[in-house]
Amino acid sequence: MIDAYSGATTFYVFDRQDPIIAAYRGIFPTLFADASAMPPELLVHVRYPQLLLQVQAVVYGLYHMTNPDVFYNREDLWTVATEVATSDQRQIVMEPNFVLMTLPGERATEFVEILPFTPAIATT
Repeated sequence: MIDAYSGATTFYVFDRQDPIIAAYRGIFPTLFADASAMPPELLVHVRYPQLLLQVQAVVYGLYHMTNPDVFYNREDLWTVATEVATSDQRQIVMEPNFVLMTLPGERATEFVEILPFTPAIATT
């Protein structure tokens, strides 16, 4: 957060176990604060970084498999879904989307970032 009046900068840490953040906190101890210190009116606007979700999705496409044989044979590979571009009918990889939805077992509607997967097409 950057204070518009004073220019003071505060970075809020959501994962205190992250080794990179821990290193930065050691170098700049006054620059970082725990997420619990973030003002509630700002906390409701925090979103998961789109690029981080995209990178994790690519990795998850392979590493979601829990059976070693299935993993070794790449029998259940997933890819990020594609969509047809409107102008030239070519396939493009979908980007994360924000939607309002009620998650299973919950009562409240939430603002959720989603990225759909499809089974990978085997190439032989």
